[in-house]
Amino acid sequence: MTIQNEPNTLPVGYLLHWYEIVSVIGRGGFGITYLARDKNLDMLVAIKEYLPEDSFKGSDSLKS
Repeated sequence: MTIQNEPNTLPVGYLLHWYEIVSVIGRGGFGITYLARDKNLDMLVAIKEYLPEDSFKGSDSLKS
């Protein structure tokens, strides 16, 4: 299952250090999982972005 153009996700092609985002493969209560390519090893990997639903970002800190 591939989810595209979801709000609040990293865009396809975004470089996170040496990982290039290929797609969003899941979203749940604890965050977003991306399919990415490790440009050093030329391998596909999964990256989990941890974002609990009951937390939010305030003006200068993370609240829960």
